[in-house]
Amino acid sequence: MDKTAMDFEKAFDCACCVVSQRLRRRLVTMQRDKKKNIQEVRLRAGRPLMFTINGENCFLMENGDITNEFEQKRCVTVFPEDISETFKNLCNNSVYSHRQEIKSGYITINGGHRAGITGTAVWENNGISNVKNISGINIRVATSHRGCSEKLISLIDSGGILICGEPCSGKTTMLRDLAYELSVNRRMRVTVVDSRGEICSVCSGIPREDSGYCDVLDGYTVKYGVEQAVRCLSPQVIICDELGEDDVESLRRGLNSGVTFVTTVHCKNPLQLKKRSQGAKLLETGAFANMVFLKSCKEAGTIGEIIKLGEYPHG
Repeated sequence: MDKTAMDFEKAFDCACCVVSQRLRRRLVTMQRDKKKNIQEVRLRAGRPLMFTINGENCFLMENGDITNEFEQKRCVTVFPEDISETFKNLCNNSVYSHRQEIKSGYITINGGHRAGITGTAVWENNGISNVKNISGINIRVATSHRGCSEKLISLIDSGGILICGEPCSGKTTMLRDLAYELSVNRRMRVTVVDSRGEICSVCSGIPREDSGYCDVLDGYTVKYGVEQAVRCLSPQVIICDELGEDDVESLRRGLNSGVTFVTTVHCKNPLQLKKRSQGAKLLETGAFANMVFLKSCKEAGTIGEIIKLGEYPHG
């Protein structure tokens, strides 16, 4: 088996380490060639265990095979006890210490994997203070594609890069590889504002190896992360994931300090980006010289199109 296949298998097994013991036994003993294309593992109480494979929904059967046809009797069913055990494992048996993440709808697993949580929202002071009655957990497997950002390295010389793509298209994977390439091979001062803990997956204060030689602000919001980086770390490049409209002002402040930004946004194509107010506001900052559109989740981590901002279809 080649190194890439081994890396995918290792990432999958790592992501599944929190799953209930009953289901984990089935997952880690799956054939290696079946593990390498799994992007998500989805658990829903009383429903079949489901995978996302190259963007398609598939189910694990009792005999260990994977099928894209729903067959309740032949598929592995997730019990409420599996959800409860998995959730406790995610929280390391300390729900309170993960309350901030839980109310945001996800918990990050060592290795950069993210577990999305579904349940009943608890509202307090016009905001969600907690999530109870957890009924579903979706684990997104974080993988590395060393060299996938090769075509983007030289773009940094002309300004910021906005990476666009649909969920599971490899946006975070691309950011991680860029962080490595820019900090190691280009020897630039790079700060990663890792709000969700997915890019560098800091564990006991140490980022994952393939993040390169970056300064990592783990768990910081973009607002405070950019402020801290500019004030204390003198970065040439700031990398952050999934900016929202509320983060636009942070970009402007960073630009005034001479920082180049690399970030992502959920968007399939230029037309969709133009229609979204979030995308329009990000472009209006002048922070980006190039937009990169990734291919679909069926080809995660693959660049589809690079557009220079001056060539962007306005009007």
